[in-house]
Amino acid sequence: MCARRLRLHAFGAALERDASSVIKQSGGKVAGRVKHPLNTSDSSSFLLQAQASKAKIIGLANAGGDTTNAIDPLFGEGAIELNGRKIHPAYLLEVKKPSESKGPWDLYKLVGTTPADQAFMPLSSSTCALLKK
Repeated sequence: MCARRLRLHAFGAALERDASSVIKQSGGKVAGRVKHPLNTSDSSSFLLQAQASKAKIIGLANAGGDTTNAIDPLFGEGAIELNGRKIHPAYLLEVKKPSESKGPWDLYKLVGTTPADQAFMPLSSSTCALLKK
């Protein structure tokens, strides 16, 4: 089996474990899970099943190329590169004044966003051993 597929499988398993823990600790419920076969790249039936459940979906979808799409609740959409690094936009936040806050968790305002391709070193410049052929 391809080392890249094994890395993505391990990442997916860890993401599922960690996300499930956070969801449960926050009072949410994990409505279900799908054990994706390692020898298939088609996830459409799984996504349709999750969509039909009306549950919020957190997952990965293979983009077929140098990255795999990734969605997580903290940083949103991003990509997992062949070297295993997750890239996503970088956010500049400013702490709100108490008078600006509308609730106990309303602490920051978004001041700026740096696109993922500018926030991280390009994959072409990476010296990661995982990229060596």
